[in-house]
Amino acid sequence: MRLIASFLIVMAASVGHAAAEDLEIGGQKLAVTGFGISKSTSGRLVNVLADDPLAQAQKTIKGVYIPAGTRLAFLDRSYRDKGRMWNLVSTEDGILAYVRAGVNGRGAQYWTQDQIGNFFAAGADQIAVVQAPQTIKTDKYGAISLTASEIYRVDPEAPQDNGQVPLVLDRSKLGDAWSTNETIFVPEQMVALLSAETFRNAGDLEQPFTEYDPAREVLSAVDTALQTKTLPDAAALRRRVQDFLTSRFITSKSCESEISFSLDAGAEAALGLSGLLSPVEAKLKLTGSIAGATKYAKGEEFDIVRVRQADNPYIYEIKTSSNRPDCASAPKSRITVAGTDGVRGEINEANLEEAGFGEKTQGSPVYTCRAEFFALRDILANKAFLPQTISTFVVANLAEFRGASDPSTCAANK
Repeated sequence: MRLIASFLIVMAASVGHAAAEDLEIGGQKLAVTGFGISKSTSGRLVNVLADDPLAQAQKTIKGVYIPAGTRLAFLDRSYRDKGRMWNLVSTEDGILAYVRAGVNGRGAQYWTQDQIGNFFAAGADQIAVVQAPQTIKTDKYGAISLTASEIYRVDPEAPQDNGQVPLVLDRSKLGDAWSTNETIFVPEQMVALLSAETFRNAGDLEQPFTEYDPAREVLSAVDTALQTKTLPDAAALRRRVQDFLTSRFITSKSCESEISFSLDAGAEAALGLSGLLSPVEAKLKLTGSIAGATKYAKGEEFDIVRVRQADNPYIYEIKTSSNRPDCASAPKSRITVAGTDGVRGEINEANLEEAGFGEKTQGSPVYTCRAEFFALRDILANKAFLPQTISTFVVANLAEFRGASDPSTCAANK
């Protein structure tokens, strides 16, 4: 990839003024050390559902695709693996991942805030980061290939409508073939647009998704209530409530198991449990009480994850499930995402095939390149109208990425 000449400017200008704060991850506070944007790259995903997400970082190997132009907050945590430094970032889509740093000033999988600022110091009002390669026919220079992660100035004098973005082809792109600048037009969905205001208010970069555990929240309220009550069987009562909450907010069930649970009225009355449950019921926007009898039958199997972002009131429940009446046949999985903001979407065998992932997926999403990453995310974000943030989180955490060595080429074309 040919670097834009503006990157050679010595005097760098900052892009806005982001107010960085410490970010708490698994009980550890990490300083935000800077900001930037990603190149088209694969990162190593941090498992935010683990008890200690940052433990043994060098063993983080689950890959995740990060599109070019994704805004990043750099955190004060890194590690070295086979001579390459990996830096921890929080992305604009609420995921935590390690991305590769450069070696001797080369090969970093991101542009820093100062590097981006060079464009604006040179007079650009807006820049565009190419997210996927494309070939554009020009008037003066024939067919020109645009490479993922390249950065171009947006022509402020050209019309920006009809879903097209005007990019300036200059000497930095054309080299010795250049005679005069030419403006070309590319589809808006093929680039990420950035302005000088990009990092002025970057608080959303400091809000990765983390696990929301309603059982833990209620049990904490129960412990507080028990401190103010004198009950002869307080310890036994707490165990009963804990067992109930663990079952009520179950996170995993095998096909062969059968689970039923309820909490007797006496235990509810002794603790005033309905009052302790109401804040969680409100957060989850439940129409009925959490308390009551529930049964999960044999043949059902599922895993449930509940997540939220720090300053976002919405909670999302992500459920991977299948039904196998005999528990012997191969499962056909589906991923269902439901949010307290009223959104709902699903990834299943049918819409995976419709999106071009072929037959016999069994509902299990696997992607091998950036095109398939976007196709997976679009099932939730475009088809089901889920926010891009939670759609990205679901693909990053529940899909399998098999293209980390070369995300530019899909497996079918390798």
